[in-house]
Parts: sequence; structure tokens; C-alpha cells
Amino acid sequence: MRIFDKIEDYDTVAYSSIISACANWAALIEGRQIHASITGIESETHISVGNALLHLYGKCGSLKDAQVMFEKMHTRDTVTWSVMIAAHAQQGEGRATIELFNKMQHEGIKPNEITCIGILSACNHVGLVDYACQYFHSMSNMYGIVPVVDHYDCLIDLFARAGRLDDTENLIKVMSFPSMLNCNSASISRSVSFVKTPLHVLNKCFMAGCCEASTCLYDFTNTCTEFCQIKKLQYRSY
Repeated sequence: MRIFDKIEDYDTVAYSSIISACANWAALIEGRQIHASITGIESETHISVGNALLHLYGKCGSLKDAQVMFEKMHTRDTVTWSVMIAAHAQQGEGRATIELFNKMQHEGIKPNEITCIGILSACNHVGLVDYACQYFHSMSNMYGIVPVVDHYDCLIDLFARAGRLDDTENLIKVMSFPSMLNCNSASISRSVSFVKTPLHVLNKCFMAGCCEASTCLYDFTNTCTEFCQIKKLQYRSY
């Protein structure tokens, strides 16, 4: 903020940069002050400034402010829509997130990786398992987006919450080991909470190189017997 105060000629680059900094620090008050200083002038609705403001409000959980800013923007790109979708998904607004995505498609805007994470997260919040599966497969088929760790993590978590262990296992089979699975240890662990001790699935995880899952499994199994069984599977992977 001190650097911003010393700038004499403000432009869209300066505004978007300082607003992005406020977003990264979750400095909502300071971000609102900067927004107030440009309200009603051309810079406010510039796409880079608008996207930065959406990021700020979305990250700070102020969906109302984000929606007002979104409606003001004359031009919206993939980043604009993706930020709004991610913001609603993070706040658990599953159906609103999907509605935004449908509007995005209607306007002919192509989604990116962040958009996809938002949609899968939204499906997770409202339990739309089949829709999530359909969308997950359409990522590469329709949009040419290769799924990464976060996409798999969302889907594994969704399967775990729905108690669909077979789908969890099938998804694990197509993932790249071990790096991907290491990042998904928490989601895999949740499947133990919803479905009783799927040791055969965990065995595949450990044999594939995922040994981090055991550190959080004890919280879900909560019995020494099950935990010891899981630890034995971990040692077999060495």
C-alpha cells in the first residue's frame, strides 16, 4: 500500500497489481478502499482490474461484491468466469456454480483447468456424482484439458463421500503414480470413513508408492487393529 501511495500516474496495470496483492493477502478492507477510488471511472471495468477485484472478493468470501463487479464488466474472458465459478464453489454454492458454468458455455467461453476444479468442487458440495463423472470425462474429450492432481482429488473425494468405493478404485488405476496419489492421501483416507476399511484399495495405493495416506488414516479408523493392518500394507511397499 505504501508503494501504491507513491504512484502518481495510476494505470490499469498498477490497479490490477495492487488489487491482486490485496487478494493474495486477503486484505479486503484495503482492496475495497482501492475499488472505491476507481468506482465510476473507466479503469474499474477494465478486464484485468475487474478480474483482480473478482479474485479479491471471491477469495475473501464476499460473493455479493463479486456479483456486483461481475455485472459491471463489459468484457468477460475465461479468467472472469473461472474466478466467479471458483468463488461460488469455495463458498459451497454448488448449484449457483453450475448455473454460472452453463451461462459461460452459452456465451461460448472455453473453460480452463481452474474452471474445471470449480465445477468438480461444486458437484462435490451438492452430491452430483454422475454429473461430475460426465464433466470429468468431457474435460479432455470436449475441451482438450488434461486432468491434473486437483481434478482427481475432487473426484476421489466425491466418490468417497458417496460411498462409491469401486469408482474410487477404478479412478486410482488410471492415475499417474506415485506423485498424484501422494497429493490425494486425504481424499483416499476419507473413503475409510465412509466405507469400512477398504484394505485392498489401500494396498494398491501403497504398492504404487503412496505411503503418506497412513499418517491420516488413524483419525478415521480409530482402532489399533485396523491401523496396524494398514501399516503392514505400507511396509510391503518398500
